[in-house]
Amino acid sequence: MALMIPLNDAPYLMTTETHPELYETSGSLTLEAMQQMVGGYIEHVFLHPTPRLRLTLDTSNDLRGVLEGAPPNATDVPDDFLPYVHLVINEEGKLNGLAINPIASALVQRHGLRGDVICGPALFLGQDEMQ
Repeated sequence: MALMIPLNDAPYLMTTETHPELYETSGSLTLEAMQQMVGGYIEHVFLHPTPRLRLTLDTSNDLRGVLEGAPPNATDVPDDFLPYVHLVINEEGKLNGLAINPIASALVQRHGLRGDVICGPALFLGQDEMQ
């Protein structure tokens, strides 16, 4: 289950059932789909999975609330903990002046990558969603 965090829209989940056109038969996202989602060449960052991350996906405000410690509401993702191990971003996001993505930056910090920010759209993937 991939998590897409655009800059100016609410985060959303993607699966082979909801977005079959973006996936290969192996279950991984296509390179072209990832490039389109992040708006350019991709940069891959390996993340250490963390079971401490609980997400609410109604709106970006709900997600920010959970990241800031607010109690989750009834719209929690059924799998309470999402073990994302891949981050895909625009390779030249900072160089091209893309805006900081505060939600993606907070998620990356939860994965232990401190001291940096994510600029532009971000795509978080599970173990089998990238080859």
